[in-house]
Amino acid sequence: MTIIQVTCYADSKGSVEEWRKLNVTNFEMEAATLFTMCSAFGLSAACLCGVIAKRTESEDVNLEAYGVAFSRLAKIIRGAIINHPKPISRIRS
Repeated sequence: MTIIQVTCYADSKGSVEEWRKLNVTNFEMEAATLFTMCSAFGLSAACLCGVIAKRTESEDVNLEAYGVAFSRLAKIIRGAIINHPKPISRIRS
């Protein structure tokens, strides 16, 4: 489960502990901006996230997990491009 947090990451209100109980594996806030801006302009948006660190324990990135996540995300993106209903050359912003 991913939580899109639109406020700061600070755990001043016990958010992280609550998310742990809900088995949240990812929390981030950049996608909220992407979704809000695209919605305002009538555009579609997507966000793919790879969990590469256990932030509740450390800020260190697990390089092995990073490689696996990158590879999996690349396959998803490639599949989305190949299976898109419109040829990519016709997609304009």
